Amino acid sequence: MNKKPLYWIIPNYLSKKDIVKINKIISKKGAPEPEKNKAMTSRGKIKFTTSKILGYNEVKIPLRNLPENCYAINQDKFGFALDTFSRKDCVVYNQYKIGQKYEWHTDVENQSNFQDMKLTVLLNISPKSYEGGLFQIFWQEEHTVHQFMNGALLLFPSICNHRVTPVIQGDRRTLTLFLKGPLLR
Repeated sequence: MNKKPLYWIIPNYLSKKDIVKINKIISKKGAPEPEKNKAMTSRGKIKFTTSKILGYNEVKIPLRNLPENCYAINQDKFGFALDTFSRKDCVVYNQYKIGQKYEWHTDVENQSNFQDMKLTVLLNISPKSYEGGLFQIFWQEEHTVHQFMNGALLLFPSICNHRVTPVIQGDRRTLTLFLKGPLLR
């Protein structure tokens, strides 16, 4: 029986030099996340971060072969049918300052009749260490991913409930990509 992992992590996927480059690009070219994209539930706001959106093409060079590496991990570990990540796809930058967090949620897109989000890809692009801001994922029980530190790459099924606990000290920064595929049936 082939048991699929809850998540897959590669510590030190990005070098400090890559992290600095990515943050400079976001500072220059990132656009504030549109209000319509902000995470809300019937109970109200669940995302307490500074968020920006930018085209994948803007950060493609320092990310090198990220989509290809993610496809290989998916094929080996998760087995989702994925569409090709294109130049027109966007990435989401989230900056968490002291006290900021992201409540429990799943990553879904209600606007597409043709695709589902299959894998969420997170890169920790924090230039310095921070306290708090732990990534937690829930599948039958709560799991804290302690290895998600500066430079780490994390992949998990987008349908898994997850959150970021409040930052206690410092500044936590992440870059998120969503790998999509044909509708789940």
